[in-house]
Amino acid sequence: MKCLADNKRGSLQDSLFVGVMLVVASIALIIGVTIYTNLDDKFQTHEDITQTGKDASTSIKNNLTTTIDNMMLILFIGLIIGAIALAMFIRVHPVFIVPFIILAGIVIFIAGAFNNIYAGIGNTAQFAQAANDLYWTTRIMEFLPFIIGVVAFIIAIVMFKTWQVDN
Repeated sequence: MKCLADNKRGSLQDSLFVGVMLVVASIALIIGVTIYTNLDDKFQTHEDITQTGKDASTSIKNNLTTTIDNMMLILFIGLIIGAIALAMFIRVHPVFIVPFIILAGIVIFIAGAFNNIYAGIGNTAQFAQAANDLYWTTRIMEFLPFIIGVVAFIIAIVMFKTWQVDN
């Protein structure tokens, strides 16, 4: 499957690639934040650690959550811009718009499954606090099917419009 990762052109596959990258990154982030939060909780209860060390650990935890959440937002925007920019290299005849729409519906359905995977993990007792702390990550995953649908629509416009410009 040639896509954003190893091809110089953009297509509907890139919408699926964006969805996969976002769900993998968001699950990794929610697990990482949970692990560090649990580590910090143990760190705070240990009596051999000075108050300065405990304050530093809490500061790292707070900054880590914000930084990681903003990183997810930057990843999200970068992947979408990359997919749309690469779609400009594809010239597709308008006769292929019907299969494109059908395949876009399938990709949106798969993005809904990704949304459900993240929601299932984020709603568990172990990960609920991390999901609440990662505001942008949770919002991106909450609206992932809609976002993927909009990206697929923009890719379609770009791909089919570039064919019209060439002819």
